Amino acid sequence: PTTREALDREVRNINVGVPASSMRDLARESGLNANLYNQASFDEIRGHIDKGRGVIALKDVTPEDKKDARLHYVVINGYRVDK
Repeated sequence: PTTREALDREVRNINVGVPASSMRDLARESGLNANLYNQASFDEIRGHIDKGRGVIALKDVTPEDKKDARLHYVVINGYRVDK
């Protein structure tokens, strides 16, 4: 896909979001090495970043007063270590 709209049509699941497996599959079809991990630790994420690999993480952003889950993908491409 070469446009945001085409990419959206390729991976979106009936207007409820994008399954991680769809993003992984599309990345692989595009020639990228992509994998899925569940419950990755900070050390695991840092290890990927240190090897030059970007990380896409699924974050729960549900407000405490809401019952319906609200999930959002974030791109992690670096980190800061405070001394």
